[in-house]
Amino acid sequence: MENYQYDRELLNEKGQRHGTLVSTSYLFDGLAYSHIYENGVLMQTTDSRFQIGNEKELVGKYKEGMPFEGYFVSENELEIPEITYYEKGVFQTKYTTTIMALMEVEMTGIKPKMIKSTYKDQKLWQGIHHKGFKMDGSSLLATEYYENGVITNVDLWILAMHYAELIKIKFLPNGYEIYSEGKDDPEGDPETDTRPASIAVQFTDTNNDNGNVSFSIANKLVAKYQFSKQDLLSKIDWVQKMIIYSLSEDDTILLTNKFNFEGDDKFEKEYPYSNKNMMLGFYTNLIYKPIPIFTPKKDNDYLKIFDFKEETIENTFLIINEEGKPFMGTFIEKETVTYKLSKYENYKVVETKDQLSFEDIKRIWFVE
Repeated sequence: MENYQYDRELLNEKGQRHGTLVSTSYLFDGLAYSHIYENGVLMQTTDSRFQIGNEKELVGKYKEGMPFEGYFVSENELEIPEITYYEKGVFQTKYTTTIMALMEVEMTGIKPKMIKSTYKDQKLWQGIHHKGFKMDGSSLLATEYYENGVITNVDLWILAMHYAELIKIKFLPNGYEIYSEGKDDPEGDPETDTRPASIAVQFTDTNNDNGNVSFSIANKLVAKYQFSKQDLLSKIDWVQKMIIYSLSEDDTILLTNKFNFEGDDKFEKEYPYSNKNMMLGFYTNLIYKPIPIFTPKKDNDYLKIFDFKEETIENTFLIINEEGKPFMGTFIEKETVTYKLSKYENYKVVETKDQLSFEDIKRIWFVE
């Protein structure tokens, strides 16, 4: 049961709530909600903060302490309002809203638009779904938009004290695009890049092992590269590229090859700003990481866009120059049942570790 707060308590002689209790607000014409209690039992709720169709007051009636008829307002674990609708004790549908709509309530006092969810086989078919993630010093709220049972696009809100930033994802036929829409702020800091920017990830095979990544600013292509995945036992082609090491879901070491980089010389021209576009940070981050796989039909971990620890970068990549020689980073080799690590700096091996178990690799390079 929601822990409701009221302007004034009304109690019977037994100290139980009894009568009509109200909560007022500086929004919504002063009244937020009113609830009717009988000897400590909640019988009916009337909520004025939201509107469904022509229903300007959402009434919900309880029976034996359970929702029975009408609309019932609550908040989920992310403090986003949800409205469930019941008929004769049977759940019918749910409504919720977006972060942007809630922000507009504070600025305008206008009730937020509520979005209806429909289900098939107990799975979301049409509507929106919120997911929360914790990050260092902030949090990430993902709002997934569903159509015909699949995710079409996602709002990603980075939230911290007195700070909110929105980036978006839309799904493509063979991949996805991460983008920011840009800001029209003529009075803002001229050193801050507010132009729209995007990162497109397109897979070229059904296993999502091969593909390309491109980075654009204001719809102009700035940089791109290709990638391919392989396991540690596969033969390595010693050509100019970057190798990224990672752990698979089944606890094996994978390699992501990144090669055919183009356009990096354009960055200085395209970024004359001291305060860079956030999307540039995401693109640079992605260069040193395995390519995240986001699909319209799975439970996506959107933190993979933001997970970036500089202290572990040198341990999980290897740069090979145009002559096919290791230049900088770490080279991992499988030796029968153990592993060998060679650390390169400016073409020279500066550290070697051998006879390492798989758990040693995980502890040294991927966990610490």
